[in-house]
Amino acid sequence: MLDIAINNGRIVDGTGEKSYIASIGIKDKKIVEINKNNEILSGKNVIDASGLIVSPGFIDMHSHSDWTFLMDNRSESKVLQGVTTEVIGNCGNSIVPNTQLNLAEVSEYANIEKVAHWRLHTLGDYIEKLREIGLSINCAPLIGHGTLRKMVMGFDNRRPNEAEMQQMKALLSRELETGAWGMSAGLIYPPGCFSDRAELIELGKVLKAHDALFTAHIRGESDAVFEAVKEMIEIGRGSGVHVHISHLKLMGKDQWGKAEDLLDLIHQYASEGGLISCDQYPYTASMTSLKTLVPEWAHEGGIEKMLENLRGKDEQKILEGIDVEMNKRGGPEKVVIGTVSEFPEWEGRNIQQISDQMALEPAHAVRVILEKSNGTMKAIYHTMDEEDVKRIMKHMNISVGSDGYGIDYEGKIYTNQIHPRSFGTFPRFLKFTRENELLSMEKSIYKITGLAANQLGIKDRGKIKQNHQADLVIFDYEKIADTATFMNPISKPEGIHHVIVSGELIVQNGVQTEAKNGEVLLKTAVL
Repeated sequence: MLDIAINNGRIVDGTGEKSYIASIGIKDKKIVEINKNNEILSGKNVIDASGLIVSPGFIDMHSHSDWTFLMDNRSESKVLQGVTTEVIGNCGNSIVPNTQLNLAEVSEYANIEKVAHWRLHTLGDYIEKLREIGLSINCAPLIGHGTLRKMVMGFDNRRPNEAEMQQMKALLSRELETGAWGMSAGLIYPPGCFSDRAELIELGKVLKAHDALFTAHIRGESDAVFEAVKEMIEIGRGSGVHVHISHLKLMGKDQWGKAEDLLDLIHQYASEGGLISCDQYPYTASMTSLKTLVPEWAHEGGIEKMLENLRGKDEQKILEGIDVEMNKRGGPEKVVIGTVSEFPEWEGRNIQQISDQMALEPAHAVRVILEKSNGTMKAIYHTMDEEDVKRIMKHMNISVGSDGYGIDYEGKIYTNQIHPRSFGTFPRFLKFTRENELLSMEKSIYKITGLAANQLGIKDRGKIKQNHQADLVIFDYEKIADTATFMNPISKPEGIHHVIVSGELIVQNGVQTEAKNGEVLLKTAVL
């Protein structure tokens, strides 16, 4: 008998091809039958999908849930969006590899104390821990370039010497052999921002040898965005690695309207045979640390040193740098503090309003906020143009990544400073493409399923095919929508009825079950 029978659904199979009506049979985690003959299948669990879409589970190409898996394995905010697989370890920041001493630093940098109490030094350790606690959804781990650098060089702002370079390459090789899907870089964050192109090409050669992916938060997304994309292309040329640009965007009014030129640059490299892809989130505002406004050289030595530098001999130079970066992002009116319960007087206010309240210049207000929050404050940057977002979204080699976390609806993990993308990215993407008539239903779903699987290299998920793993979402295409906002980010999306992970219902009739059928997906090895 089938474990699950799904009858009379409209199948959108994740290839971009035309949808069709069929019934699907699932047994032992796999799709074992796709019946197009209007036959009603029976099983232990029977779902009538009449009037609903049955698609592969959504794949989040850019997530930071490697931290939150360790604190709450339900991943509610992702599960209830229809996400069945997350690519973790992005923006150069993964938990492993590390030493016990370095792990405390990694934990502090992520602002998650609990991590430091566990002995998670290798990818193998991390995989073992995830399997011990159980997962609601699947994850595919990347290794952070910044994490490698922290382990080998700390926060030194210099080139690695030959021994250090060899150590980073050896560590990366070890984790790729364990099963990592690639390496991520965060080239605006310390210590990744201290690297040069030659270092990244050398690591790219290691990735190429393992047929692995090199993803990056590029070195600039505002006035330096074209140069930053060119750098990724040169890394691809120099190493042969498949480069993947994370959350492609153009920030700041000076860049608005240039999406086609940026896409042409990427397309030109691809037409020459270069391996390049991107992902995007469907919002016109980003959210990241407020400390990214501080010049990168002032971060050398880590967070504590940066906070010291704010009042040190280079104070005026740093404040000028904050002003420059803030203006690149649209000015102090465009930088907003979201929901932050520790400092309710700043909540929902932009830096200009806060600086007026403090009777300080905007850069000085940023310094005060960073000092009072010990460098942990995040900000919402309203810096993108919707027309550019649309142009990028229509490109068929750009997948979707939330840049968010799998977290709970009760606020146990993060009670504040959350971008709505953690709760709404995928329903929002489908609603946005539908309402703006940007893409057909089949192509929209392809971008969040089959395309993402192809970019990463997952062979048995992302498409509805016989003998593929049964990761599926059943939803109402006309009603699927996000409800999360910047000031109310913890809000459940609409229109999703059922979610299946590895052949087991994780969402049934819109309610999450207690199933923990998620897997740590590995590229090369089974531990």
